Amino acid sequence: GPIRLAALYGLRRSELLGLSWAAVDLRKRTVRIERALVEVHGRPEWSEGKNASSKRTIPIDKSVAAALKAHRKVQAEERLVAGPDWHDDDLVIATRNGRPVSPGNFDQTFERLVRQAGAPRLTSHGLRHTAATHMVRHASDLGEIRAAADILGHSPDMLMRTYAHVMPESIRTVTDKIEQRLKGEA
Repeated sequence: GPIRLAALYGLRRSELLGLSWAAVDLRKRTVRIERALVEVHGRPEWSEGKNASSKRTIPIDKSVAAALKAHRKVQAEERLVAGPDWHDDDLVIATRNGRPVSPGNFDQTFERLVRQAGAPRLTSHGLRHTAATHMVRHASDLGEIRAAADILGHSPDMLMRTYAHVMPESIRTVTDKIEQRLKGEA
């Protein structure tokens, strides 16, 4: 469930690890990205996100909502098994006793899943990059580029600079014209 969310919507690893169930609305099918879990000197620490655009609410599709629902069920079972050892941090991704997962451990688990799936080598950041590339490549207009930027927590110009090579020709033509106009005014 959570990996599917990251794969399709390009969440940063820190955002995925910081995601709480309180920020997931399965009925409205939205996920609020509010905080991040980062590693500082080998210890997990909470962070308020990279920048203003990092805080965002993203709509999720039915398949991701269903996968998250199934994941929550599995977690409820883990909670029963853990009993009094369960630490309730309300985290979507947690250890078997409910504690935050360190970014390093997450990467190891992720690598193992990728190997088991027989997929080409892919990192959690590679997953975000793949999602972003896909969104930009399939955008039909600048509005969709802006929407993709919102989902990824990027500014539209940063997204266009980084992913210019995969941008559809029609959009690239528009952005080139905008750039020429700006150069003309300079």
